[in-house]
Formats: sequence, structure tokens, C-alpha cells
Amino acid sequence: MTTPIARSRGDSSGGLFIKNALVLVTNDASRREIRNGAVIINGNVVEKVGSTAELESHVNPKFRIIDLENKAVLLPGFISIHHHMLESLTRVYGTKDGIQTLPWLERLVPLWSEVTGRDLYVATKVCLAELMLSGSTTMLDHCVGYWNDMKPDLQVQAAREMRVRFHVTRGGNDVRDGSDGDALCEDTQDILADARRVVATFHDPHKYAMSRVALGTVAVSLASPALHRGFASIASSNPGVSVTTHLYEGGDEFELSMDEAGISPLERLLSDDLGGPPAVTPYILSHCVHTPPTEISLLAQHKLAVAHCPSSNAILGAGIAPVRKFLQAGVTVGLGTDGSSSNDGNNLLGEIRQAMLFQRLGAAMDAGLGNSGDITFTARQALELATLGSAAALGRDDIGQVSPGYAADLVAFRVDGLQHAGGSVWDPVASLVVCSPVPCWLNVIDGVVCIQDGSFTTEVDVDVTTLVQEHNTIAAEIQNKVKAKGAYRP
Repeated sequence: MTTPIARSRGDSSGGLFIKNALVLVTNDASRREIRNGAVIINGNVVEKVGSTAELESHVNPKFRIIDLENKAVLLPGFISIHHHMLESLTRVYGTKDGIQTLPWLERLVPLWSEVTGRDLYVATKVCLAELMLSGSTTMLDHCVGYWNDMKPDLQVQAAREMRVRFHVTRGGNDVRDGSDGDALCEDTQDILADARRVVATFHDPHKYAMSRVALGTVAVSLASPALHRGFASIASSNPGVSVTTHLYEGGDEFELSMDEAGISPLERLLSDDLGGPPAVTPYILSHCVHTPPTEISLLAQHKLAVAHCPSSNAILGAGIAPVRKFLQAGVTVGLGTDGSSSNDGNNLLGEIRQAMLFQRLGAAMDAGLGNSGDITFTARQALELATLGSAAALGRDDIGQVSPGYAADLVAFRVDGLQHAGGSVWDPVASLVVCSPVPCWLNVIDGVVCIQDGSFTTEVDVDVTTLVQEHNTIAAEIQNKVKAKGAYRP
């Protein structure tokens, strides 16, 4: 059993001093990495960054002190920009055998239609807890719609109890086609009216906001032009409100759009009919696995960000998104886990590792497996997807770095254990990504210590054992309902 670190003393009401990080990764403009690093946090903001020796004389004696004992790497908190958290209730059911997106949806939609407001709240809390333990401090959830008695308010409540920085999505689907998916649809004007309410109630446009709002459609073709235009109008009138949709996850999306409309899905999204190119509003396109090479420049030109979800793309056989090409073209790329029924986890450090591995594999496949070629995609590049990249995708300039004036969102991972033996000697930062993922040892969000010594603190309103039991009970209830309807597929 490893011995506890992250030892603390003092009162955190005035501030926090984290010292003796083996390496502090700042992500600042110079990409400084500070050995024996330290951070002074005043309230919810980073005040000073430097070595422990440089900062110790500047610490208020009333500040709480956390000593990492040169056993952990300290980094900016990770930022997850794509998820469907209610799917945690149906993990494994659609992924245990290996099926692609369409049959996967056909299998799972009947289950999702049974989800209630209580279920959504519990599922959200489960996903947030798992994400926090993997180093996440900010999360966006793209709930694709709200049926039964589900409300975005319940997700915001869960996020507040978990003390995370949360972007809740008022999603909506108003295109009915006679399939099981019609149960998840709502009327256009109802969606837009509730979107205005959610923005007015929960969106904070100010710096260091803990609560922001996104507006989301399932896909370009699965929302009416009126819904696309309505979301674009609401977002353009409310700074910081982002818009999100799925794009080019499947290989046939381009051809289907060309057959139906004579233009590509991206061209449709940018057309006046759907609201026109976004101006200031952050716009996040999830997956973009099959983006035509000729359209990569369009993403950069219109400042459209990509949410990369490598594990989901692998599990559903979608392919490998051309992230290296996106970055070379100046496209903003952030990282997400995708929903828990197509991942089936909520581990953002694991997703960082997958991003690195799949970009190398994709580059090797492009060059011809076994041939020599440039497959460079570094561990640090992968880490930046989940920090600087995700922050930029959300349109935020107050998170993603450990620098003076930035939000006090930091995580620390121990690298003195079995998983990093040998690796941390050569490069402790890279060992976090190249070696097997481990849970974070410290998670500070908005200046509040939420996880210490690998466990949730009393600042977080969660009992993990009870939460898991409740979550499993709900999943079993959904299973029984689907069995009773004859829709269960073992």
C-alpha cells in the first residue's frame, strides 16, 4: 500500500499553498515546467507560480499548506468537452459485442427513453465523480434532449454538489421519423423556450464562472432549420453560450448529405438556412472523424472547434480523427470521453493516452504500416488537448493554465508507484500519459480541495458507495422495464 502524501495543515479560508511538486506543468506561453514547483492560491485564483524555494517566503502563515513531497506531477485541471452522462446507466449493453453506430443506437434508444429526472441526476453525479478522480475540473455534458421529467436543472444541481465547473447543454431533437427515437423528440418551440430559460437561469458569462450553458443538436440533419437558427440566435445574444453538434462521426454522412441536399453537412451548417457561420460564439463539433480533407481549412476559417473522443471512435469502429492535420491547419481541438455507453468509462487521463496512441497509429497507417514515417504525437501534445485545447474550444481564457490570474483548478498525480517505476525517472510528465493511467491524488477546483490523498473531501457532497448502489438500482429498473416490453437484447 502506498503511503499518503498531499499532507496539509492550516486554514484554507484565506488561501492555499501547494509545494514540492516533482514537476509543475504551467501550460503558460513559455510552456514552463518547474522542478520542485509550487503554487500560491488566493481565494479561487492562482496568485504566484514558481519553485518552492522562491515562493515559501511569500506565503501567508494562515494559508493551508499541501506538501506533495516531490512525489507528484502538478498540472492544470483537465477539461472534458463532450459527454452524454445519462448513458452511464446503460454501460456495456451496446458495446460488449462490437457493433457500429446505427445498430448501437437501435439497441440503446429504447432504454434511454425510460430515463427519468432522478435517473439523470444520479447518472450525472456518477460521471462527474469518475471524471474528477481522473483529473477533470471542468466538464461539458451534451444531453441530447429532455423527456419524461428530465431537466437541465438536475444536472446543474449535481454539478454544484460535486463542486465542479460545469457547462450544461440544453439539447434538443425535433425531427421525428417514425422510429423509437421519436420518444426522445420535443417540439421546436418548447425546446427554444426552455433554452432561453436555462440560459437566463444558469449561464454566467463572467470570468471564473462555475456554470455556463451550451445549446446542442444531435446532428445537422437531426434538427430542423428552425431549431438550428433558434439556437444560433440565442447564443449570439448571450456571450459565452456555446453551440455543439455531432459531425462526421460516420463514414456515410458526407454522401448522404450530398444526395439529399447537394451540399456537405458542414456547408449546410454554415449556410444562412441554419443560422450562418458562427461569429463570436464557441461552436464545438464532436468527432469529425471523416472530415473531408478539403474541409479542414473551413473548420479553421470559421473557428469551429473539434471535440476529439478517441475511445468512443474505436469502440464503435468509427475510425481515427485526423487530429494532427487539424492542429497543423490551426483548428482548435479539445478532448472528451463521449457518452458512457460508447466508451464505457469517464477517465480523461485514459482518453489523453488514447489520443496519443491513435494519432501515432493513424499516422503510421497513412504512411503504410511497417514503413518508416513521421508518427510524432507527444505525450505533452496529448495533455494540451485536454487543457489548452479544451479551454479554447469552450471560449474560455481563465482555465487550462497554472498561471497568475487563472482560475485555481489544479490536479496532481503521483508518479512514485508501480505504474511509473522507471518511467518517472526519465520524464515524469510524459510518464503520466505513456504509462498506465492512475487516479489523481489531488484535485483543486475553484480553490477548493475536492480530492486529497486520492479520496473525496468533505467539501464534496458525495458518498461514492451509496451513489454506486443507487445508480446500479436504477440501471436494473431500466433493464426490467425494457424486458417487460420485450425490447431487451441479451
